[in-house]
Amino acid sequence: AYASPIIATFGPARHLITQTRTHIVGVSPGDGRELWRVPFTTDYEQNIITPVVAGGLLIYSGLSKPTVGARVVQDGGAWKLQEVWRNEDVPMYMSSPVASGGVLYGLTHRNRGQFFAVDVATGKTLWTSPPRQGENAALVASGTVLLATTTEGELVVMPMNKQGHGVVRKYTLAESPIWAHPAFTAAGVLVKDAETLSFWTF
Repeated sequence: AYASPIIATFGPARHLITQTRTHIVGVSPGDGRELWRVPFTTDYEQNIITPVVAGGLLIYSGLSKPTVGARVVQDGGAWKLQEVWRNEDVPMYMSSPVASGGVLYGLTHRNRGQFFAVDVATGKTLWTSPPRQGENAALVASGTVLLATTTEGELVVMPMNKQGHGVVRKYTLAESPIWAHPAFTAAGVLVKDAETLSFWTF
């Protein structure tokens, strides 16, 4: 699996959560003890999406799987996931989403790549962008905008809002696809595309 682990607190316990090749798991970060696990497999057994915690929910997805919001609850001394909502409209393959202001922003692999916004509390799709945005996008929430570097070699700046998709500005950063996540510094951003490493100032 390619997902990164996250740390989140549910009830009295801290959970280290990640997607493995065949499960979503939560373990105790203090001693590695498994707290819970849920079977989760996708085509090619590639679980790539890093889970997100927002609004008290654990949100996860995978290739051709719905995006799901679930509570991590304790029942009779045992931890389990309690599904709150599922959204069939915006499955995710490689691009991990971000949450800000009660909204989940991401890129679904449907229609050759569409940016989307989903209400964290209800799972309702708020908007989707036009298709063909790219195979993958690395997303960063910054202030009131969403920054996305794409496999089209672009940096897309989008306003974060519930009303609809928009683009503030697009910058061409590379002539080859950008797969790696950008690295932000106080002075600018490091971008690794398929052929080069570049530094862009603000």
